[in-house]
Amino acid sequence: MHTRKISPPISKLSQLRTPLEPGEHFVLDFFNKYLPIEWEIYIQPHLNGCRPDFVLLNPRIGIAVFEVKDWDFSAMRYFVVPDSDPQKKPKLMISNGNKTFEAGSNDPVTKIIYYKEMIEDLFCPRMQTTAARALITAGIIFTNASTQEVISVFNPLLIANSMRSPKAEKYYPVTGRDTLLDGKIEIVFPESSRKNSEIMRSEYAGDLRNWLEEPSVAREQRIPLEKIIDQRQKEFIYNRAPLGYRRIKGPAGSGKSLVLAGRAGKLVAEGKEVLVVSFNITLLHYLQDLAVRFSDASRCSRTKATWFNFHHLCKYICFQAGKLEEYRNLWRFFGHRTDKLDPDCYDRELEKMLSKTMPSLVEKILTSSIDSSICRYDAILVDEGQDFKPEWWNLLRRLLKQDGEMMLVADATQDLYGTAHSWTDDSMAGLDTGFRGPWNTLEVSYRLPEDFLPYVRNYAQKYLPSELMNLPNPKSPGQQTFLYKCHMRWIQLVKSVPTKVCAEEIVRLLKRYSDGKLSVADVVFISQQVHLGGEIIELLRSKYKYQFAHTFSEDTQKRRQQKHAFFLGDARMKATTIHSFKGYEARAIVVLITENQSQPTEKLLYVALTRLREDQEGAYITVINGHPKLAEYGRTWPDYVEL
Repeated sequence: MHTRKISPPISKLSQLRTPLEPGEHFVLDFFNKYLPIEWEIYIQPHLNGCRPDFVLLNPRIGIAVFEVKDWDFSAMRYFVVPDSDPQKKPKLMISNGNKTFEAGSNDPVTKIIYYKEMIEDLFCPRMQTTAARALITAGIIFTNASTQEVISVFNPLLIANSMRSPKAEKYYPVTGRDTLLDGKIEIVFPESSRKNSEIMRSEYAGDLRNWLEEPSVAREQRIPLEKIIDQRQKEFIYNRAPLGYRRIKGPAGSGKSLVLAGRAGKLVAEGKEVLVVSFNITLLHYLQDLAVRFSDASRCSRTKATWFNFHHLCKYICFQAGKLEEYRNLWRFFGHRTDKLDPDCYDRELEKMLSKTMPSLVEKILTSSIDSSICRYDAILVDEGQDFKPEWWNLLRRLLKQDGEMMLVADATQDLYGTAHSWTDDSMAGLDTGFRGPWNTLEVSYRLPEDFLPYVRNYAQKYLPSELMNLPNPKSPGQQTFLYKCHMRWIQLVKSVPTKVCAEEIVRLLKRYSDGKLSVADVVFISQQVHLGGEIIELLRSKYKYQFAHTFSEDTQKRRQQKHAFFLGDARMKATTIHSFKGYEARAIVVLITENQSQPTEKLLYVALTRLREDQEGAYITVINGHPKLAEYGRTWPDYVEL
């Protein structure tokens, strides 16, 4: 028996990050009951940066996007007024009796016009936009007002936007609750009764499914941490270290971040004050998403714990101590001193500023201050600890309450800043960091696809320093899942331009796997260099209308803001540097590596390779490499080409 495709499944709707409104549940039930079974239903899909309420797709007929409003016309007054500029269209206004304001982006007519244009842009590189228009319905459904009430209010807007002509009306249906109650699918969605289309093709539907399919990160977010952790990880999450200090090391994918986030969630659930610190700004969103999956803490982990990258924490401490001006003076002095320096000298001075000068100011404040306004914590947890210096760790110890606890998790193989040597037993000899005894270890890689794992191990053994190597180990035979295939492709740049090849490979990836199993929002492009990354996403924007959540701004301040906003749950494709993606994971990755003498290229590629995560629908990685030294390794991949 043929069953309807609904994504995400109805059984998972209660766990959506943005829960459905009552009216949206009503509309979903209506569509599921009255639509022909061939119509697929996508709920709040990740559509190139926007999240419409519903998208309907029939691979033989066409597509529809619907905006649902629960507006109560008796509680608020909605009306349309002409714009002060006669050349512009009228505006929707809202009045609550005391205040009148413009609907702005909440205007449903504006929304469906934007959604329709978005689908036209994406639908798809294979077909002409003019042909696509005839396949797309864009409708509005009001669940707390009658169709007559809705039309009486919105008719001026609909006419101004050419939606009320006999030819256009069926592509822009606007209906109310009465049509839903009467089961009139032919009014709510006139095109649903169409039996065939001369334009629509299954390959077009396949292209679009990549944009509509629920991303794997959204599926993962619904799985409680308790269901995926092993006994060793449980031990670290549920039990305090005997002396309060615990350090854990393990290879990529062994669950270090998961353990740290789980411990944060456990302590928050107990009412403890928790500080989580990372080096990377971008990593904090990922850790928060993990922590809220700890069921005892639920979503309060995100708001009740404190989340900082190390250098932002330094600024916060200065602020609490009333020393913010001293902090700003550091940057002013730094700016004056480095104004005329060449890029290499500037980078060295910046490193000195961030690693020594700024922490020294904070150390001075914490040493001399007994100010109670500086927050102290019951627990301080540090991720990607190999990026920290022991002096920073000891600075954090000053923020710990008496009898508090601290945790540091690290993987020396992910060392991009040359700090991992500081955490070896020899380097730490005679240094009091609070730790006693050897490192706790996690050894099994649960993240990396099993058929990809040997390639990662071979790479590490060939290119990484043996003294810091921490190789990922496979799961035990009883845990293995070889049915989850990894698609590996290596492109060795010989004559081709990197920007063109990268853009074409991202499009190729989406076209090749247009079976609905790969969501566009799952694709992450990571680049060794900011400027090249920026050129590539700009090319994809202009040519294919792709939207990105990215961190490639050339402006330092703007790039910092982009890092704060970067998270995997974003509805767009993701793009960032390898440095910023360290600690993250994704099931579909495109990596650009270039020959650059100022960066540790071999280490960078290892970090990029280990970001790949297995998935029940398959994993995908494409490496585009311009470094001749790595070509020999690339030839071992099953799909190797030179361009």
